[in-house]
Amino acid sequence: RKRSEMMQDLFRMHFMVLEQAVEQEILRAAAEKRKLTGSELLKLEVFDKIGKPNDVEIKAFYDAHDLAGQVELDAVYGRIAELLTDQKRTAAKDAFLAKLRKDSPVTYQLEPPQLPIESIRVDTRDGSSWGDLKAPVVIVEFSDYQCPYCARTSEAIEEVCAAYGKKVTRIFKHFPLQSHPRAKVASHATECAKQQGKFWQLHHKIFEHQQALSDEDLAKYAKQVGMDVKAFETCMADPKIVQRVEADLKYGMSIGIEGT
Repeated sequence: RKRSEMMQDLFRMHFMVLEQAVEQEILRAAAEKRKLTGSELLKLEVFDKIGKPNDVEIKAFYDAHDLAGQVELDAVYGRIAELLTDQKRTAAKDAFLAKLRKDSPVTYQLEPPQLPIESIRVDTRDGSSWGDLKAPVVIVEFSDYQCPYCARTSEAIEEVCAAYGKKVTRIFKHFPLQSHPRAKVASHATECAKQQGKFWQLHHKIFEHQQALSDEDLAKYAKQVGMDVKAFETCMADPKIVQRVEADLKYGMSIGIEGT
């Protein structure tokens, strides 16, 4: 593992311990004002006020988890009641402690580690670009057309490009994830669009309709952005297009890209 990742994990562990210590101290101070222990205060203000789950709540849980075909309600009634009680206790305790913390603000002096910037020289030659490659800022995105977060990120990058104009360049590289079965095909489509000078037009269209990416849908989008559909369909059968997308994916993995 990278040293930077280990430092981050260590910081998270330290912060978790610190959070627990702060929580216990705030609870102790609040209890002390009423001449109680922390456990006594929680019992009085939280646990004693929690009602037992009723039949409607238990039946709703039973139905929501599709247990009807597996076990009779009577057989698991008590277990569900215990589980719902535990959930109520946890939620009520968290809400009570959150209120105590709001009334007793805490300033942390534990600072996150100053991690070294790991420099990677990214090859931008094969990516689809927007802007001047000599711009002082170059944004390289490894993206997936079925990824909802990628769609949002794409919009954000477009805002940056619009705001800074010639000062920024955008490079798009394909990184279709295995969990998204139509992402590769969508990438193939945009590479075919690139051959007709319509990459960004189809790129935007696909992100706008990323829930509908059948072959018919992609051909329809190609027509909508003004492409020659017959040439598009011929291109989609070209193994070189598949290789082009695979090259981006393999390259990204080779430089340590693990996700979009």
